[in-house]
Amino acid sequence: NDSPVPLSDAFIRRFSARGYMEDFLNARASISRSFEFHDFTNSVAADITNKWTILASSTATTWAVLAESGGWARGVTGASLATGAVGLHQITKFWDGTYGAGFASRIRLSAVTNIRLEQGFVDVAPAVGTFAVNVASAAFNSVTTGAVYVFDNGVAASSTIQRLYTVGVSTAIQNVLTTTNPYLSAASLFVAMEIDGTTAKLWLGDPAGGPNAVIHTAFAATESWLPWFQAKTQSGSKNVDVDFLATWTLSRP
Repeated sequence: NDSPVPLSDAFIRRFSARGYMEDFLNARASISRSFEFHDFTNSVAADITNKWTILASSTATTWAVLAESGGWARGVTGASLATGAVGLHQITKFWDGTYGAGFASRIRLSAVTNIRLEQGFVDVAPAVGTFAVNVASAAFNSVTTGAVYVFDNGVAASSTIQRLYTVGVSTAIQNVLTTTNPYLSAASLFVAMEIDGTTAKLWLGDPAGGPNAVIHTAFAATESWLPWFQAKTQSGSKNVDVDFLATWTLSRP
């Protein structure tokens, strides 16, 4: 992060104008916070693998930088439920509710049919291709504590699923339905999650109207996580394009 602290408007604008997304991220940049913006304008080695563990199952094509304006990385899912997944997670688990945690992305899908995306904070990243959340039983897989947004179109159920799920070491699983700003084919969606103490908040699309989902007393503030994202298809290979990823804390010790 070569920006001044707090982040200057000029620094953020150099990535390109993003309207409400820029305003949202700019509002979270201050001298008391630790903020990192991950764009994809150079190479996979420089932009991804030094900060993120990248995942791709056997029939998927792993992340690569696109020759496209604005900086994008693309992963291509395979065409089968068993082997069609791409994902990434941060290498170190150092985020917690005591100092707050934020994770935002702008993601574009080539098609939204028969695809599932999960994004959020988990204490342990599930293996590539394994869902973090079992929506049928409202249970987490391999995750003891975390907050995950689930968008599922035709993979786990016949109807589209859009929910925020949370679980803590000693806190029961909770979930909240979200129906605003779903993913659309060939269109991008801004998703941001922020954890403050024991509360998880989720924004989808334009965040000006406030969070689309909030879960209070979701976990203990001292529990820790890493940012995680995964996309998986049931049939038909899909392009999963990531414009940027942003992470931040709410305060510093």
